[in-house]
Amino acid sequence: MSRTHRLAVLVETEVGRLLVTFDAVGRAFAEFFDLLPAARQRFAPSKDSTLTRIGRAIASEIAGKPSLSKKIATPLGTPFQMACWRAARRIPRGETRTYQWLAKEVGSPQASRAAGQAMRRNPLPIIVPCHRVVSSSGSGGFSGSADVKSAAVRLKHTLLNRESMRA
Repeated sequence: MSRTHRLAVLVETEVGRLLVTFDAVGRAFAEFFDLLPAARQRFAPSKDSTLTRIGRAIASEIAGKPSLSKKIATPLGTPFQMACWRAARRIPRGETRTYQWLAKEVGSPQASRAAGQAMRRNPLPIIVPCHRVVSSSGSGGFSGSADVKSAAVRLKHTLLNRESMRA
């Protein structure tokens, strides 16, 4: 992790462990612990109730159960990132949109690559369902990986398949 994190909670989900953390200014982040080498760095386990609530909301969303995820605020970022993240939150479960759609949705139709970067920098996956945004060919990476055989891309497809079955 390039950010300095003060508190952390490890949450079990149906698709793997999720590390939910706060940075020094109180922003929440979630990372798939088993996917990202940076998430495997040492962290100080915590019983912080807010982190636990966020982690449980994410796990509940993954399980296809109603949760409080809509009550969790969209993370802070640049105005463009936040607009992309808000738009992604409006994509219905089991559906996908393209990076081009996302760019148009936030008023920047020529910025599909920037929309992809906003999704890559999403600090709260599942709450901001970046896995629902794909390239115009229907593929698309996850966490910046475009390798279709990578664990990250497989996770994105797993999440989409699970949502499609439960939508």
